[in-house]
Amino acid sequence: MREVIRVFYSFARISDDIADSDILTSVKKLKILNFFDKSIRNSKKSNIDFLDQIINLYKKFPKSKNYSRELLKAFTLDAK
Repeated sequence: MREVIRVFYSFARISDDIADSDILTSVKKLKILNFFDKSIRNSKKSNIDFLDQIINLYKKFPKSKNYSRELLKAFTLDAK
């Protein structure tokens, strides 16, 4: 269970850091977060380790997909 929490936390932390970044423009933040959402929605692997790990969780915990996407919606609002 620790591994599941670690993966989910890592996903949330990285996504939030992107949304709160002072370096990235709002357009770039939204582009990145939308890419994350599209990858999750389609369960499409990428070359991004933490994103692939969260997608792998959906096989065992299918409801976590909805939680991930809801978090991304909130982070998208912060990114604007």
